[in-house]
Amino acid sequence: MSLRQITLSAKFGFELARKFNIETWAISELFWSKLRKYKTGKILKCNIIASDVLENSEYVHSSHINVANSHQLFDFNFYFNLNSKYEKKLMQLDILRKGMIEIASAENWEIEPIENAYFACLEQKLENKFLVNDKLKSSPNRKIKAGIWCCWDIDIFKLYLILFDENGQEIHKEKFVDNEPHLGEFIYYLKLKWIDQSNIQITENKKKWGFNIEKVLK
Repeated sequence: MSLRQITLSAKFGFELARKFNIETWAISELFWSKLRKYKTGKILKCNIIASDVLENSEYVHSSHINVANSHQLFDFNFYFNLNSKYEKKLMQLDILRKGMIEIASAENWEIEPIENAYFACLEQKLENKFLVNDKLKSSPNRKIKAGIWCCWDIDIFKLYLILFDENGQEIHKEKFVDNEPHLGEFIYYLKLKWIDQSNIQITENKKKWGFNIEKVLK
């Protein structure tokens, strides 16, 4: 099996847990995106748990058969006093790497993919920006291509409809979602389709967003 999710969260009961946990989604998802094909046997989800006092430094299996937990020491005081978003994200990435290596060592997984994922995140400057589903969809007459652009950071989650002409030039960009970062997991279930030459619909479960291309391109 391949890994389906990596999470980073503060230990249960920590007074600033919610504030910390909201900020960890973007980097956790960025790191996981580099490990989608990582073979992890029966383990589908890895939880990295940050703690200011490490009561148990050993790797611990979750009570759920497909979940693994790793407890890691983390300096919350230093983290919350940082003014730089990049430095905060780097601290998150470092603890994710340590936790995943601990789990991988216990489970006899390959370590190299984790290291490669770490450096791939650094190469992207810790920016989680991507084209949803890695593709654009052409209009019925093939003259316009449409896609969904995601910008996920420690303090924002924004989605944009983007349009390109026949020459691959961006001709329109329109924001349609602006949420807190912990509300972004639905991104993987979004679907875009052309209703006709003039209308695009984006759906996620029961949510729908409609766009009239004639209006936005005037």
